[in-house]
Amino acid sequence: MPDSVLRRLAACMLRAGIRLAPPDAREWGAAMLGELHHIGGNWATVGWALGGASVLAKQTLIALVMPWRSRPTAPTGNPLLKEAKMHKASLIAGGACLAAAILFFLAPAFRQAFRVSLAQWNDVFHVDQSQWYQQPELESFARRVEKNRDAEGMAFVAARLNNGNESMRLADEAVRLDPKLIWIWGVVGARHAGAAGVPEWVHKLEQWDPGNAMPYLILAQRADIERGAGSFLHPSIPGTAWMEAMAAAFNSNRIDDYTDRQRALVRTVARRYNINDPYFVVGGEDEYTLPNYTAWDSERYAKLTVASGGALEARGDLKGAIEKYLEVAHFVYLFDPYTHSTFTWLVGPDVPDLYRRLTDAYKKIGIEAQSAYFSNLATKVEQRRLQLRSEIENRFSVFGVTPWNALVVEVSDSGMLASFCLLLIALIVILAQRGTLNPRKLQMGAVPTALGFIGSVGLLVSSVTLYVTYRPYAAIYTRFLQTGDTSQLKTLSDFLEFTRSPIGTQIYRPAPGHHGVFVLSPYVSTHAFTFYFWLVVTMAGLAGLAAIGARHLLKRSRPRTGSVAGS
Repeated sequence: MPDSVLRRLAACMLRAGIRLAPPDAREWGAAMLGELHHIGGNWATVGWALGGASVLAKQTLIALVMPWRSRPTAPTGNPLLKEAKMHKASLIAGGACLAAAILFFLAPAFRQAFRVSLAQWNDVFHVDQSQWYQQPELESFARRVEKNRDAEGMAFVAARLNNGNESMRLADEAVRLDPKLIWIWGVVGARHAGAAGVPEWVHKLEQWDPGNAMPYLILAQRADIERGAGSFLHPSIPGTAWMEAMAAAFNSNRIDDYTDRQRALVRTVARRYNINDPYFVVGGEDEYTLPNYTAWDSERYAKLTVASGGALEARGDLKGAIEKYLEVAHFVYLFDPYTHSTFTWLVGPDVPDLYRRLTDAYKKIGIEAQSAYFSNLATKVEQRRLQLRSEIENRFSVFGVTPWNALVVEVSDSGMLASFCLLLIALIVILAQRGTLNPRKLQMGAVPTALGFIGSVGLLVSSVTLYVTYRPYAAIYTRFLQTGDTSQLKTLSDFLEFTRSPIGTQIYRPAPGHHGVFVLSPYVSTHAFTFYFWLVVTMAGLAGLAAIGARHLLKRSRPRTGSVAGS
């Protein structure tokens, strides 16, 4: 019974190969099928069928890539010479495509695009998430600017280093060399609010920049850090230091996070050192503005203050309630939701509700003008909130321009890598066949020729797509460096943030508990992508080893009379 099953399986393989093969190879396949019944031994029969099927598959692949080979022609002339011409045409076309793809690397915009497209693989190949803290390129640049005694370069690095101690040391040295850079203390202090020297920095910033809420927001974050998890577990019981810092921030005249100064500094340093890496200059620029806890701290203090005003209003103290409400309204006025969209409570329903409270309170004390003003303001803010929500949804949906372009760039990069793999496989096959005296060597070379042709064409198409898609973003980066134009810098920053995540994970999803606010959420899916990527690579490696082992066993079990099947 097993004998008949194996023979039937072998016959089915050959018949399938014959049906798929081009017309000029079917007669040969039929002859192989006829000889199948005269092969002795079950495994020898399977080996004969596999050898014949592989040859038919090769001819089918050649016919797909070079369809002119399957056209019926009169059996005149030297077939080897005709096949040589076909191979030559394929090699010339593939070589031209490969040369054109290589020429793209002469363009600075393409080199920049290629570097950006590779960013998606950082988390895939650096599976140790603890390595995020290390910044070898930035640390190397820090040594360079420190050697040059470049104060602006030190400030540039200090604003980006994850190492708090080194960041503060460089910031101190930059201010010592150039006292005009004192504002860098605010930027570094916002990132490393828990460091020992921050209170002294904040005191000097208060004197240098009075009326700015930035130093007090740093102190509030420091208070959160010092209290540890308790501030998150019991947000309704804030500490005295935190309350004082937030009260000072809410009563400040302005909020300056020194973004304009940072961008001017970045532009100066990038031009001075000819930096062409947008991740190094622009990527994640929002990380270097206000302290990380500012949105959460502000929302918490605003709710506490509004609740306090509501309690005063319930006791009949309308003036006291209005004072509390106005304190929050003043802080809201200092922010622009369009530039600080991370402040979820600014684009939520709490702000219109605050203005309605002021409308009712002023109406109760008989000040109709103020009541009408805040009523009108509540309507406008509600309309603006809905408009902003729609803009965020369109901007960060999977069908948005920026996420879509990031996806195209990453697909192009994957296509380039796949094409390069095909070229590498073709080269390996050619090297493996080199030096053989087989008279059918030219025919065996059709497979690497086809793989090389497909790889070259794929490399060219992917290169063109990558260049065309990324070119507008390269123009944004160039305009920023040359003219200081920051109007589209946020678009470039968002695009770079999307391209950091692996292919297929670049999408903003609604933030839990917040209306109209979207957050980039590739973190969990990135881990899943990394897991499945390495799973596929492992399974492919095991399948390759199994195929090599099976081929070795079949060669050993194949009879000498059947050796022509594999030729």
